[in-house]
Amino acid sequence: MPLNVEQRLCSGCLGSVDKDSPVVFAQREGYDALWHPSCFACSVCGLLLVDLVYFWTNQRLYCGRHYCESQRPRCRGCDELIFSESYQSGSGGRAWHREHFCCWRCGQGLDQSCPHASDLEQHSFQD
Repeated sequence: MPLNVEQRLCSGCLGSVDKDSPVVFAQREGYDALWHPSCFACSVCGLLLVDLVYFWTNQRLYCGRHYCESQRPRCRGCDELIFSESYQSGSGGRAWHREHFCCWRCGQGLDQSCPHASDLEQHSFQD
């Protein structure tokens, strides 16, 4: 192992790691970085990744959901990734499949006037 046992620091919390403590290595990062099992978590949501599929990119750990969101937008209507290059985008980085950018009550596309506009402002566009 290339690390000096005296210099083992957790890449998550930057705390020291005892030589007898279990550690987690991210294969793509190699053995130069290690984590306490409780620190091996998604950098966005904090989900523990020890027993899950994880992604390592730009020197950060991601769960599957947040890695994919870093690559493609997620539809606010159906909560699925948008792979089409043609989609509706809104303020704050929000995105919709074109067919999901509609009134949840009547199905009218929101690029046209809808009789439920005040309801939509209260329910559809709040974070």
